[in-house]
Amino acid sequence: MAYTITALEILRKAEIALRDVVGKAAAAGDYDAIVGIVKIAKSIDDMSLQLSGGATPNLGVTNSPSAGERSVSEVPERKTHQNSRVSRPGSHKGYPAFFRSNDVLIKVGWSKKHRAEYEHRAPKQVLHAWVQALRSSLNRNGRFRTEDLLPLHHPDGSQIPDYQSYLFLAWFCLVGAVDREARQGYKVKSSDRFAELIEQLWTDVPEKE
Repeated sequence: MAYTITALEILRKAEIALRDVVGKAAAAGDYDAIVGIVKIAKSIDDMSLQLSGGATPNLGVTNSPSAGERSVSEVPERKTHQNSRVSRPGSHKGYPAFFRSNDVLIKVGWSKKHRAEYEHRAPKQVLHAWVQALRSSLNRNGRFRTEDLLPLHHPDGSQIPDYQSYLFLAWFCLVGAVDREARQGYKVKSSDRFAELIEQLWTDVPEKE
């Protein structure tokens, strides 16, 4: 068991190091490298799952907080590669995780209240709304605050529910495209090519079976 724990720690450190590389690649605009690094990180995640007993997410559970819930829990406390989840069933560690089904982003989170997984979903149109809003609202340092941008709107003018906007923001942070800064709000890693970066990362989100 001690050797397994040591191996898991080594993999975790490798994952953290790759996270930093993703951020640097995003800043340099090397999007091809980002996609390749994320795939390597996914392989490390798979190895970690094997070592920890092969736990896989129970995506059938839908004990979800209310649709209007908009707390900062929608934004992850730490950045990881897509769907880094070295966790045991019933554990809250390793959440949130993201998947896609056609043009819908699916967030799998952990409800402390219900002690179970829940799902939130948002259509890809929300991603496009984010890109448009950021294109016109970022300051010179690439920073923005959610209170200045939300609610987002569809091209027809209809309002996007805030929980869907926060879902995509959480994913942006998870894949390293956006950094969360405590009092400053958020910072886009590569504001001049954000749209291109995020489209490439979208193709690497695992499909939900």
